[in-house]
Amino acid sequence: MCKKMTEPLYEKPIKKHRLLFLLFSILALLTPIIAITVPLLPAEESLSKWFQRSGSFVVILALIAESNAIAIYNILNPSGFVSTSFEEINNQYGSLPSKYTKISLLLIALGTFIWGYGDLL
Repeated sequence: MCKKMTEPLYEKPIKKHRLLFLLFSILALLTPIIAITVPLLPAEESLSKWFQRSGSFVVILALIAESNAIAIYNILNPSGFVSTSFEEINNQYGSLPSKYTKISLLLIALGTFIWGYGDLL
């Protein structure tokens, strides 16, 4: 009974930010694919330039994903007193911020590479 009362205090926001992280990460991965497959190409742009421009959007989406990883980190590292359920939540989700940061850094690097050299691919 006590767990149900304290569960939303930590777990609900973690799950919300985890979902947002996954959403923006998937969108970041799909952006270059959509850029080269969906026929929304402006008349004056080449496909390679359009693909290159998608890299900037990948970086933006990856940074938004990273902000959700930081939000999870902040939830798991409070600056005050915590409830008794905190240790269980920390054990369950404690490794997420590190994993998510690594994923978002890879996405940022991918987006930067596409943004810089996408027209050469």
